[in-house]
Amino acid sequence: MVQTSYFWDGTSVGDSTLAPYDDAEIATIMDDIYGYFVVPGYLFGTQIAGDELAVKGDTANPGKVIVYPGVAMVRGVLYIVDEEVTLDVPATAGANPAIYRVILDKDTVNQTVRVEIKQGAEAATPRPPTVASNEVSIAWLYVTGAYDHTIDLFDDSLIHDERVFKYIGPDAQRHVFENILHNPEFMATSGGTNTAPDGWVLVNTPATSFGTGGGRTVRGKWVRFQGGAGEGIETTVPINRGSTMDGEIWTIRGYIEVDAQSLTVDVYVDILDGGTILFDSKTFWVMASPGAGTEGITEFIMRIRINPLSTEQNAIRIVITSDNAATDAYIGDMAVIPGYVAGTKESVRKSELIWLDNAIADVNWTATAKSTGTTTISLNVDFGGIIPRGVRGVVLRVRCRDSGSAGAAVADGTSIKLYAYTSTIPSAVVSCTGLPNDEWESGLGWVSIWPNDTSSRFAVVVTASGAGTLDATLEIIGIIT
Repeated sequence: MVQTSYFWDGTSVGDSTLAPYDDAEIATIMDDIYGYFVVPGYLFGTQIAGDELAVKGDTANPGKVIVYPGVAMVRGVLYIVDEEVTLDVPATAGANPAIYRVILDKDTVNQTVRVEIKQGAEAATPRPPTVASNEVSIAWLYVTGAYDHTIDLFDDSLIHDERVFKYIGPDAQRHVFENILHNPEFMATSGGTNTAPDGWVLVNTPATSFGTGGGRTVRGKWVRFQGGAGEGIETTVPINRGSTMDGEIWTIRGYIEVDAQSLTVDVYVDILDGGTILFDSKTFWVMASPGAGTEGITEFIMRIRINPLSTEQNAIRIVITSDNAATDAYIGDMAVIPGYVAGTKESVRKSELIWLDNAIADVNWTATAKSTGTTTISLNVDFGGIIPRGVRGVVLRVRCRDSGSAGAAVADGTSIKLYAYTSTIPSAVVSCTGLPNDEWESGLGWVSIWPNDTSSRFAVVVTASGAGTLDATLEIIGIIT
């Protein structure tokens, strides 16, 4: 068994005899540690998050694409570009299309990494060119047959993202706990004002609203409920642990802020078995603001032990209500965690947005002609059926164009809207209304997935200027766990 260690001073003692180290050795070690990735959040100037080394069509110059600034690790070498790079897209010679790749090429002879286009062969069914061992691909381009790069603008809908994102900063929290509560820290809604947060229900009929910041000290997004005594929100958290829960400690934690000195808010916790309450509701926590005209915020932490019972416990119910006739409470950053957790926000694994290495497309939503109507998407079947069960939401790149967009009479007259399943309020809208006819518009949107929906559904509403006039493209580029 050979044991080796790197890096050491000198050249005569122990593993330092492997020195001097050349660039190939160092790059190999760095590649073994990190692999290839684009560094997220490394932005230049007015660049927005998500555009790190993104490839987009040049809307002003025919036959060109633009690579945005960014930082990447390429086969063990750090690559930095701090301004946009414009690349020429070669024309296709015949009627057949081709697939090109935008690659980062590591040249060991010239000792550089540069971005360039690598052409694939033209064919009736084209395939992308192979990525060599000294290359990484950040996008591939579908180049149509008879494409003339001196005349034709290159369309964003023909660019497919292949970037891989990875965080390389230190992991400050080594002991991570799983938050099993749906929609916890965001307390977001797909239903709008006077509805419950996604995954929650209203208790009686409080007025609700949603937001972020705005002077609130509740971190993240919050839900505000207003109403009379006994009004609020509740949720049921399936735990499905069976008899293994006997004697187990669970932690329930959240943040609440109130405005009025007279206001108190109660948090109740029930242990359920098939909907039957095994323990009577009890008040675990009550708070009020410290004085008139001031705002009180409390991080509440409750720990409960599941007592040994003959029946299996399968859910925890949380009810948050007001004691008072005038309610003005803000709630955010909720967590239900198996085990004992100290009172630190950082020790909880929150919902996580995971950017996908490659966008997931669907044949029915790839520059496909659409008429006005509603389509229900089931992630169990659509988009290849490869999105795992249990995701709390998906992030989509949405593109649309309409042959009658310039003459659309009303706002959003030619548009695509995303809805959580059964919701009546869209969570995202991408509209090409008012643009020149057949000009693409694009945007990002997220839509929540109900945890108890076994089909993992959401709805897409298309508004077109006529029959089959709107071309629509949907790609899943991230999932929310």
